[in-house]
Amino acid sequence: MTNKHNVKASYIEEFQVDRPEDRVYGVVFNVEGPAASTYQFFLTDSVKHFVRGALYFNTEARPDSLAPVAAFVREDLDRMVMTLRWNQ
Repeated sequence: MTNKHNVKASYIEEFQVDRPEDRVYGVVFNVEGPAASTYQFFLTDSVKHFVRGALYFNTEARPDSLAPVAAFVREDLDRMVMTLRWNQ
């Protein structure tokens, strides 16, 4: 889904999530520019669990105006991604 934003995005940065101690693997995408979603991720244990998320704002994509809010929410999402554990 992130690649659909290539038309509007000025840059897409990918971060690998590799936490074998918790069996959490995936990718976080930070999307810059006037794209609809500025943050996307997927996480999996590569066997049974999978979760995908994306940050959207219910407004026109204005990167300069939304940057402070997106950065604030991104901190919470990064924390969620880095502390996620699967219920067994």
